[in-house]
Amino acid sequence: MEREKQSSTNDLFTCKQANNTGFTLIELLIALSVLLILLSCITPFIKVIFPPAASKLDMDEFQLFAYKLGEEIREGHQLTVTANGLEFLNYRGETVQYQSYGTMIRRRVNGSGHDVVLQNISQVLFSGTGKEVRIHVKDHLDKEVERSFYQVSDE
Repeated sequence: MEREKQSSTNDLFTCKQANNTGFTLIELLIALSVLLILLSCITPFIKVIFPPAASKLDMDEFQLFAYKLGEEIREGHQLTVTANGLEFLNYRGETVQYQSYGTMIRRRVNGSGHDVVLQNISQVLFSGTGKEVRIHVKDHLDKEVERSFYQVSDE
C-alpha cells in the first residue's frame, strides 16, 4: 500500500512525455495567415457575383432639392433658362446657376463653387417661359420626376 502511495507521488513529480497533437503558436500564425490571404483574394469576386444595384434617385433628396430651388427661384429675379441649366440673381445680387454636371446637378454662385444638390441622375431638362421654370429629372432606372416653379418677384 505504501508502495502504491509512493508511485503515485512520483507520477506527480515526474515529467511524462506530453501528447503533442495540438497546434503550436507558429502553426496557428501560419494557418491564420493562409486564411487571411484566401479571404483577401475572395473579396473582389463578391462584387462580380453580387453586382451593386443601379443608383436610383432618392426621393427625399429630390424633395429637399426642389424645396430649396423653389425658394431661391421665388426670391430671385432676372431668370434665364438654358438647355443645360438655370441662371438668376438672388436677393443679394449674386448670380446663381444650377447646371447639369455628369450624373449630378450642381449649384454655383458667381461662377465659382461646386455644390452638388442632386445626384444619381441620368438626364435633366430645364425649361420655362416667363416666370415659370420646369425641371424634368430622370434617374438611371428610368424613373422620371418633374416639378414646376414660379418666380414671385422680378425687379
